[in-house]
Amino acid sequence: MAICQHTLSFPILQISFSVFLKFFVTTGLVLAGSGTAAYAAEPLNVNLATASQLESYLPGIGKVKAQAIVDYRNRNGPFDGPEQLLEIKGVGSHTLDRIRSLIKFDSGRALFFSQASQQHLDARDQAIREGIKRIVTRAKKAAHN
Repeated sequence: MAICQHTLSFPILQISFSVFLKFFVTTGLVLAGSGTAAYAAEPLNVNLATASQLESYLPGIGKVKAQAIVDYRNRNGPFDGPEQLLEIKGVGSHTLDRIRSLIKFDSGRALFFSQASQQHLDARDQAIREGIKRIVTRAKKAAHN
């Protein structure tokens, strides 16, 4: 079933809109209404994630809760498991139930990123989101023409 027969023009390649959509579906990329991207293919490692990643990928986790998770982790070390998230103000059993299948905790030695590394990852994530927004905008324009 073809969704659309329009072709997107990029400097290096041309792809059909249906191929473009198939790429996002098969790679597990989900586009939210706000234009943010979440990867559903693999659970997010809470012990390695930045505040920006937690906010973007976990439903019910906004900017304040995401930062609280990172702050708690920085003060107390890596999380041992999902139940430990309940110690964070604003994360209750309902929120934990919603995100339980979307998160994981490394079982070995946790790797912690320095502040500079976190800023680099946040900048990279922002660049990826902006790139996806541009691609989606072009795809929508091509679909309407």
